[in-house]
Amino acid sequence: MSLRHLRYFVALAEAGSFTRAADQLFVAQPTQSQQMRRLEELVGTRLLQRRRDGVRLTTAGTVLLEESRNVLSLVDHGISHTRQVAGLERQRLRVVVPPRLPDSLMTGTASALWSATAAADVEIVWMETPLDAEFSLIRQRRADAACPRQMSAPSP
Repeated sequence: MSLRHLRYFVALAEAGSFTRAADQLFVAQPTQSQQMRRLEELVGTRLLQRRRDGVRLTTAGTVLLEESRNVLSLVDHGISHTRQVAGLERQRLRVVVPPRLPDSLMTGTASALWSATAAADVEIVWMETPLDAEFSLIRQRRADAACPRQMSAPSP
């Protein structure tokens, strides 16, 4: 099994269809299908339910999806850390902000983060996407922090 199998699997699970996943990965759809068949052979069980309207994960597929995200996150972090140590890139802070966040809140948050990270030579990556109550993107290690839509005002 290779990391490519896991990356293709995660892309398919997130996209919900072979065609959309293949497009996101810049590969042909038959290549995506072939890699998923091979992954199922390697694991020894069905991971996907192929349906007319796309794919759904089996229970085993759901488990492998979470573990694949963990493995890929660790590998990506390891490569990034290696590149940082070698002086090839700065540390990165991935921050989720909800769409249509009020400008006043975004401006204050961005200003404070830029000031703090500039001194530490950290790059900020803003990810504008809806944030669920479980902070899934952080739990899946696809983001490091989040700016929730509803924030209480600081105490005087």
